[in-house]
Amino acid sequence: MKKFSRFFITGLALSFFVACSSDDDNGTTPTPTQGKTGVFVANEGPFGSGSGTLSIYNPADGSVEQDAFGTVNAQPIGNIFQSIADVNDGFAFVANNSGLVRITDKNLTLTHTIDDLNSPRYALQSGDYLLISDWASNSVHFYRTSDWSQETSVLCGTGPEHILRQGDHLWVVNTGGFGVDSVLTKISLSSKSVSQSITLTGVPNSLVEDASGNIWVLCSGAKDWNDPSNDKAGALFCLNSQGDILKRLDFSNPSQAPGKMSISADKKTLYWLENSYGGAVFKMDVNDNQLPASAYIGGSSFYSLGVHPVTNELFAGDAKDFASAGEVKHYASNGNLIRTFPVGIIPGYFHFR
Repeated sequence: MKKFSRFFITGLALSFFVACSSDDDNGTTPTPTQGKTGVFVANEGPFGSGSGTLSIYNPADGSVEQDAFGTVNAQPIGNIFQSIADVNDGFAFVANNSGLVRITDKNLTLTHTIDDLNSPRYALQSGDYLLISDWASNSVHFYRTSDWSQETSVLCGTGPEHILRQGDHLWVVNTGGFGVDSVLTKISLSSKSVSQSITLTGVPNSLVEDASGNIWVLCSGAKDWNDPSNDKAGALFCLNSQGDILKRLDFSNPSQAPGKMSISADKKTLYWLENSYGGAVFKMDVNDNQLPASAYIGGSSFYSLGVHPVTNELFAGDAKDFASAGEVKHYASNGNLIRTFPVGIIPGYFHFR
């Protein structure tokens, strides 16, 4: 969550014995051995004070382990628990507002804390490196997984957010941080330098790779908080691996801010939220040439979304009033509700393992 954003808010069947990376991880990591498994929910926690928490849901029996990290380590993850990534045999837990990346083993025992970043956002492992996007420096940092020292940084656009690895390249969406950016950055992992910068439209916020190797980027549009009449609508882009734009679909309503895009297990169906700060779930086949006219799952204002990369089941987080415990709705692959389960304050990110 953007550090300021809440001030603008008014108001699966089995446990798996192999790792399943979240759609948002988008990296290539070693397959972990058995440890903590289930649906991991990163609860951001109260803004500016307190800590985020980790909830782990067992789809087989519906049980939930609350504050799993805190229970094991007797210390908090940090303020604004942003995201989760697999690294080596364990995890990387990213706390944005605290500027911390907690490294644990497969059983959640803390082994190291990266504490030299001011605003880390998302991470993924690429070979011997953990790559971390960072708003404060507008960069992606390369950390050696052998000793957690920082080797180098690559300057991107403003407010680098989600990152996705494709072969020897890393795609980075630049949201603009506390402003507006419209650039998609492509980094060469071998040279650790920018190989391409592609201008899209306001606030690219999430990206996925489909079954054909094309990259989809969702842009929420540019918001003018002082004068909403100046708002610009978002768009959905499809690009090939060379960075050529194959398709652009424009949203008609500038008051919306579509975001949090995920992709189905077969990588042929896109899912996103109508609004990054709370909205219905929409879905679209990658072969469609127009945006869906109606919601796939409505009736709730969801703050987060995840699609299980094996079962194709959906998980949608409801932040409620952004001050008390939230909940997550677990849907079957056909969109039918399986159950609702409690989590911590502001469920903002899903990871599957």
